[in-house]
Amino acid sequence: MKRFLPSIVLLSALWFAPFTVCAQTTTTDPFATTDATTTANTVQAPLVDEISQDKAPTSWTLAAFNKLLAMRPLIVHDGLPETTVKSANLHLYNRDYAIWTTLDVSLPIVPGHDPDTFMTTNVSVSITRVNDRRGHDIYDRQSFFEEPGNADLSGTSPVSSSPQAAKYITADRRVHTKDQNGTVDIASIRGAVNIHVPLEVRTIQFDRADAGKDLQQLGLHAKLVEVKRLEGDEANHESVELTYSGSSDTLLKVMAFNAAGRPLSLAETTTSWDRSSSAPTDIIYAYAGHVKTIKLFVAKKFVNKSLPFTLRIPRG
Repeated sequence: MKRFLPSIVLLSALWFAPFTVCAQTTTTDPFATTDATTTANTVQAPLVDEISQDKAPTSWTLAAFNKLLAMRPLIVHDGLPETTVKSANLHLYNRDYAIWTTLDVSLPIVPGHDPDTFMTTNVSVSITRVNDRRGHDIYDRQSFFEEPGNADLSGTSPVSSSPQAAKYITADRRVHTKDQNGTVDIASIRGAVNIHVPLEVRTIQFDRADAGKDLQQLGLHAKLVEVKRLEGDEANHESVELTYSGSSDTLLKVMAFNAAGRPLSLAETTTSWDRSSSAPTDIIYAYAGHVKTIKLFVAKKFVNKSLPFTLRIPRG
């Protein structure tokens, strides 16, 4: 499931330096003839919170999902090729083909659900074939940019060309083709719009002081190991260490919030686990700012719909 985590970097948890209070410290060596006093003069600057624009996943109902599929698709009418399937519109962005071409994917905005998060998290476009004028398949399946996680929708924006179009949200999908000496003459693109939404989202919440506490929700067991401030080049960040066991595929997202309740920007994640054992997965998240609470969003179940399409491109 692609949304289990943000980008995961396989690093050692030892990268995170221990939290230290920078103050005057006195130590005594029992083997010395006199006491030795060490003074630490380093003073850490206060944390500056970097607020994230990321939003928490919203809980769908089956009725809302079916309503989305039944809504009218957007019709662009600007002379470039387009096709519709259920409530989705696929529209060719331009005809200047090179190593890739760009599809615009539009869906209706559903009240109560953030459209940007929906398009980039819950919608994807899979490609099965790209035909040139000779009927050859020129879709570059081996391209790095077509690998899972690299071919997500991006560049979400409302469609504002008319009052009717303002009810839709659009995102881009680049489709990579094999090198044809710099030019590609595409006759058709075949694929599917895939919609994957969570039903009945629940929350696991930890406060900063809850280190050592175990909580569970919908089969996922989570333990807050610790929250601590980082040092060195990452002195304006704090780490949150969590361990997971049980139904980890139900986990949608992990977010940290400051004392004002605003989401903090995630800098990176670090994970370590032993594939050969049933030991819990240990993950460390680094956030830019002071962490007050941590929320884990868990889905009871998911509903999926695949909408096959063929976009035919007449000769220009």
